[in-house]
Amino acid sequence: MPPPQIGGYEAAALQPKYPRSALDKPVSDSRAPNLDEFFTLARTGAHPIHMRRILWWLAAASITTLVFGSVYVTLQQIGRHSANVAPAAAAAARLQQPGTDSTAGAPLDLTPDSGVFLIVYGDTNSPLSTTVTVGGSTPVVPPGVLDTARALGSDTVTWQPEPGLRMAIVAKQSAGKVVVAGQSLAPFEAADRMTMVFLGAGWLASMLVLAAAYWAAELMDRKQGRNPDGLRRE
Repeated sequence: MPPPQIGGYEAAALQPKYPRSALDKPVSDSRAPNLDEFFTLARTGAHPIHMRRILWWLAAASITTLVFGSVYVTLQQIGRHSANVAPAAAAAARLQQPGTDSTAGAPLDLTPDSGVFLIVYGDTNSPLSTTVTVGGSTPVVPPGVLDTARALGSDTVTWQPEPGLRMAIVAKQSAGKVVVAGQSLAPFEAADRMTMVFLGAGWLASMLVLAAAYWAAELMDRKQGRNPDGLRRE
């Protein structure tokens, strides 16, 4: 029997050449949407649930990383500024002492365990007295530190007289002289590394919790029979 005709055309010729839209399929259709259906859902604003979940997870991970990074930078700066407290107090006390610039006792070799040290420089930036030595001679602070202290009244920098020695120094001037006081940064840097380890462990644990929450939500959707497009299987 020939196919029925409508207006001189076969009915089969009037059938659509392309499949129906993903939005027209029944809820009970359990097949996964193809690429055309995905873009149809995206154009109509019906984004798949798992895509929204991924975006939320990335946002939560970014915020968590920003929080942990900010805490680390804040604690690092607090620790570095605290290293200047003792040298600043020692320099101020030395400036208040009248009389000679000589120091009592023989100078000690500068090491990470030397504690707070003092160096007094004269008008020509030549050392007048010191409580420490490096390699048997008086350590020389960069002239820029002394010039800044003379111009602004004080200067605070990190000084490395030789490899392996990092010092927090405070330079203060008075009556043409500059007193440089400092101490090793070794204990503060050790505390900084410990802080980084603890915060790194906390960040990693937070990432694991977020990942576990993501996969738990995915498994719950699968157990409830939801398709990736958010429709429930019948």
